[in-house]
Amino acid sequence: MKSETAMIKKLKRKFVLLIVIIATLVVTTAFSIVCYADYRQSEEEIYTLLEQSLQEAERPPHNLDTLSPENRTPQNEQKPQDEQADTQVEAPRIGGHTDKALSLPVAVYYVEESGLLAFALPFSSADISDDVLQNALDAIDSTALIQDDQPSQGKLADLDLYYATKPLSSGFAVAFADASSISWQPLASILSVVGILVILAVFGVALIFSRWALQPVQNAWDQQQRFIADASHELKTPLTVILANTAILESHPDSTITSQHQWLTSTQTEARRMQGLVEELLQLARFDQAIEVTREEIDLSDLVEREALAFEPVAFERQLSLTVDIQPKIMLFANKERLERLCAILLDNACKHGDPDTSIVVNVTRKGDEALLAITNFGSIIPPEDLPYIFDRFYQVDRSRSKEDNTGFGLGLSIAREIMLSMKGSLEVTSSKSAGTTFIARIPIINH
Repeated sequence: MKSETAMIKKLKRKFVLLIVIIATLVVTTAFSIVCYADYRQSEEEIYTLLEQSLQEAERPPHNLDTLSPENRTPQNEQKPQDEQADTQVEAPRIGGHTDKALSLPVAVYYVEESGLLAFALPFSSADISDDVLQNALDAIDSTALIQDDQPSQGKLADLDLYYATKPLSSGFAVAFADASSISWQPLASILSVVGILVILAVFGVALIFSRWALQPVQNAWDQQQRFIADASHELKTPLTVILANTAILESHPDSTITSQHQWLTSTQTEARRMQGLVEELLQLARFDQAIEVTREEIDLSDLVEREALAFEPVAFERQLSLTVDIQPKIMLFANKERLERLCAILLDNACKHGDPDTSIVVNVTRKGDEALLAITNFGSIIPPEDLPYIFDRFYQVDRSRSKEDNTGFGLGLSIAREIMLSMKGSLEVTSSKSAGTTFIARIPIINH
């Protein structure tokens, strides 16, 4: 495995950190909503319970009559200690932040217009101490409730109580429930632990996922580094020759141009070689920038036939024969210059690597919505291990396929593939002893 560069490591850290931050925000928001929704639902359940208790105690005259006069107490007067003991019910006490079990006991009281207070024992499952009760009635303003004659509900945070009131024919009924029966803290504690575990899991997944997600970046970086190294290597050779030729010319200042023609010709040759390399690099840069090109209706059959005719002298010089089998009138909408460049690259490649006294076969057919351009040469095959890399930039098969007269840079097939990608087509290659080496361009037929 290739070592990661400092840039890739930094990018990976940022990627993981971003994922963890997003996950933390999502988990925190989701769990906060869950806690709030659960708390509100519990509050609604308490208010519903209080309303049900008040509905059961809705007939105050009957209920007040069942209470003995000694159980009626003025609102601002407390019972003697011994009387409180006689009338106290066996029920949990709520309110005042006392220690109690988490349940939903309810205490119901009647408050008359005269200010008398009565404990509705048949409808209560708890009671409240006199001082807490008095503070609660003061907090909810019982006098105003009698005058408004409207039901109300709410929470008395200082007394740790929920309450609900219901107007009666003479006064009102009020029900109290323990506010400590519900709390968001226990659920929040559980969700916090779950959230931490989820974030740790997300961190682990993000760390693993980052290797896969950033692999294209790593590949692009490695490809760029190889590209720079290969381009530098290709430029180094002609520059070295040009500098050497220049040094020779400088060492003979009195010589004529004719006598130094050899060095001038060599310099010109290497300069043209550098020019060709720069032009190919510029072509690849244009493909990387996805520059839009003009498109027009083209007769592919006629275009390939003209390109094949132009390469007949090249094939003849290399002792190759050129065989053309082209289906007529295959029309498509594309960029003419790029198609000509594609044909020239594939024909030039076939001429360079075909063995003498063999044929180069050019075939153009239509298959469905595709035009197929296939160019075959017979010579040394491409080893199977080299096939996946044959379209890589600066890649050359240097073993059995190298030729002394091969002056290319290994960019031609890369340009051909980029041309096909820009046309949303594909370029394939097969190579075997019996069938030769065939490059197949699948060109989509797109109407205007």
